[in-house]
Amino acid sequence: MFSATFPRQIENLAKKILITPVEVVVGNRGSTNTNIEQHVEVVEQDDKFWRLMELLGEWYEKGSVLIFVEK
Repeated sequence: MFSATFPRQIENLAKKILITPVEVVVGNRGSTNTNIEQHVEVVEQDDKFWRLMELLGEWYEKGSVLIFVEK
């Protein structure tokens, strides 16, 4: 299991279930990296897919993109 952010409930479940889990922490727990830019957009449900395609087209050559989704 891995996650960029690990909610406390999921972390506790993972610790119960996994045998000798390994936790890798990059940086300080609870801190953010100042080199990361975050952009948030709120769009209508019907527009989400096409807006995502537009953004990926814009950011494709600029570097890594991390997308958080619910499903």
